[in-house]
Amino acid sequence: MAILPCLPGLKVTIEVDDEPATEYDADPEEVKKSAGQIDFFPTRQTFRLRRHGYPYVLKYIEAKPGELFSFVLDLTDFKIGFDKHTFNDGVTMEPKLHAEHWIDGYNTKGFRLIAGNRHELHSFTTGSDTKGWKQQSFGFAKLNVVEGSTAGTHQQAEQAKYYGTLIVKLFLSVNTDITIPYEEKPAPAAIISVGEKDMIKGRAVDAKVDFEAEPTNRPAQAPMAKSVDRKPIAVLEFRYRTMEGLHQELIVPRRPVVKSVEDDEDGKRTVKFEDKKAIKSDDDKFEHIKKYDEPSCSGVKREASTSSENMSPGPLDGGARNCKKRRVDEQRDW
Repeated sequence: MAILPCLPGLKVTIEVDDEPATEYDADPEEVKKSAGQIDFFPTRQTFRLRRHGYPYVLKYIEAKPGELFSFVLDLTDFKIGFDKHTFNDGVTMEPKLHAEHWIDGYNTKGFRLIAGNRHELHSFTTGSDTKGWKQQSFGFAKLNVVEGSTAGTHQQAEQAKYYGTLIVKLFLSVNTDITIPYEEKPAPAAIISVGEKDMIKGRAVDAKVDFEAEPTNRPAQAPMAKSVDRKPIAVLEFRYRTMEGLHQELIVPRRPVVKSVEDDEDGKRTVKFEDKKAIKSDDDKFEHIKKYDEPSCSGVKREASTSSENMSPGPLDGGARNCKKRRVDEQRDW
């Protein structure tokens, strides 16, 4: 789970098929670089963290095409209060946490967080009164990476930099007594393929998010929220890849492949491994040799190898149709 020392009691996870996704830590230098590119809104809580870094967390998770996922924000043990803020209209109130959920650069939905509760986002609503309303659930799919560039405009190229990311941004806001209709919201655009030149150098983005849309009723009115500032007070980022992508970015080491097993006259066993990560040609192969002082046996026990705004509406790829059906209760602003 992703946690921040400055916001104790807040736990953020990505659940895949109702189970927490396995997380892998990012390189500290990568975390520092990514955090330095974000303009944070300072609060008393985040200032405490600045002595040790930024109010930012970066994790990697495995994306398995065909599986649905959800954002889970657990505030069961969260008891932090924030300094009162005086707005332009002269009203002074204590702001609360407000979360936005971003998928590949597309802002899916934001809502207020309540201390002591567990919030889950597994779908959101798009559409309008004229075009109709759709409930969008989401899951992982395979991304087709092609040579060159597929971005027709600079804006598309900039958007491609966010592919492979699930981001939770935390803001401070207050709810007012004014209720407003649910605003028209366009569905996310399609990601058909992406060009190698459009991706950030060093990232092996090989998965995407697809949406499955179902007709739904018009959302109810919700209280209008006022933000203290449009700068986030904290950001929690998850970068998703297939297991092969995690291998390529050196997030998860490859398991060595057993090349051969030999027993000598003294009963000592020599296991020769082939490091696939280092293989570029037949001449580049090398062996790691480990000897075991144990009697010869008939076989070698092998460990099973471990697999570890802009997506298209429509059915999910592959086995997504057979995934456990999730509830589609609309998340509301509290």
